[in-house]
Amino acid sequence: MLKVMPAPALFVDVGSTMIKAVLARDGVAETNFFRQRSQDPPLAQQVQAFLDECSGSTTRLRLCSSANGGLRVGLLCLTKRFSGASAMHMLEVVGANIRYLYELREFDSVSQAPPVDVLVIVGGAEGFSQRHIEAQVRRLDLGRFPHDRLLYAGHVGIAEVVRQRWPHAVRIANPLGAKLDTSGVDLAEHARLHYLDDIASKRDLLPLLERAAQPIEPTPAIVSRAFQRLVGRWVTPALLLDVGGATTDLHYTKELVDEERIAGNLSAYGLVNRHVYTGYGVYESETSLLRALASHPRCADFIEAYDGRNWRHLYAGVQEGQAIDAGLNFYACIFLALADTLATDEAKRLPDASPPLLLERLATVAVTGGAAKVVQPDILRRVVASVVGTSLTMQFLIDRAYRWWIMGLMPDEEINEITWRSLDAEG
Repeated sequence: MLKVMPAPALFVDVGSTMIKAVLARDGVAETNFFRQRSQDPPLAQQVQAFLDECSGSTTRLRLCSSANGGLRVGLLCLTKRFSGASAMHMLEVVGANIRYLYELREFDSVSQAPPVDVLVIVGGAEGFSQRHIEAQVRRLDLGRFPHDRLLYAGHVGIAEVVRQRWPHAVRIANPLGAKLDTSGVDLAEHARLHYLDDIASKRDLLPLLERAAQPIEPTPAIVSRAFQRLVGRWVTPALLLDVGGATTDLHYTKELVDEERIAGNLSAYGLVNRHVYTGYGVYESETSLLRALASHPRCADFIEAYDGRNWRHLYAGVQEGQAIDAGLNFYACIFLALADTLATDEAKRLPDASPPLLLERLATVAVTGGAAKVVQPDILRRVVASVVGTSLTMQFLIDRAYRWWIMGLMPDEEINEITWRSLDAEG
């Protein structure tokens, strides 16, 4: 009997500035395609034309997208140290962008929070008293926290209080167990489904749903899933920097977390974690990126590490709000993201600011996203050294073929040794 070969698969990522695709046969990545997004025609037409160029109609499509800017989430928690930190890490891994994180007792100091797609209330460990969270929930005014949907993932003992106060709230399982251990399956899954609903509600992406073999997932969640697979073949502890036009995503393994700066609360972190820097991007976020770089106390050190010959000229340009060298933005995103993880002041140690990492533990630094086409290993090493120190024994990996992300969309049964080798081939 003849073996029926599966149709080729086309993996597509609709990004904020770029649409990219990888054509694969039998689990082997063969060809890369790229197209710059434009103001017109509508996004759906751009993607449809791009798909027609990449493959025929028989190709199986697997898509992810960050074109809608990601799911905006607000978090209200009993404590930032436990319930807040746990919920934040779970939600970020599945692609949510955390707009704010407040303790419930802080709400009096908030005049008006930014609007979010989903507002999540968490807090109170099961098996312990519900008194503290109940007192805070009863006095909470959600009018200060505009939202489209409300999720309650706190102590089960006050679920009825929440229902009476906000009938539109959806109750899901408390991710904080009696032993202060975390299991955010329900919370993460609800965030993922809300993201899919958000994509489906965007008129410019609706035509893509008809051609996709499976739901369109958020790109950050796909990259996190790919990172989980990649670290199985890398030397750890490891981190992956995904530098794009609008944001920089930091994916890192749990071993990097500084136990002292989180007071030993490692249970809030998964084996792999993600943090998004919404102000660090090379195009849409260039203004905020250069502003942050210009005000950073080690700005001159970074620029000298980037280009020791022309650093004074480049430094002057940055201070004037201009990136004179087009490649500087990519390295600036990497520098600022890593530098933020080392901050020790109180504001920087808040869970919603930046993960507190011990970068001297690093064994692998990897780069993907748009930066993978620009970053050079020798410059990358110097830039990382300007943050971590001059004695570097870590390895540096660059997704030069821009293919690592497809590992997050591939089913286990299609991955083999040839698949891995094809990821590193130039596309």
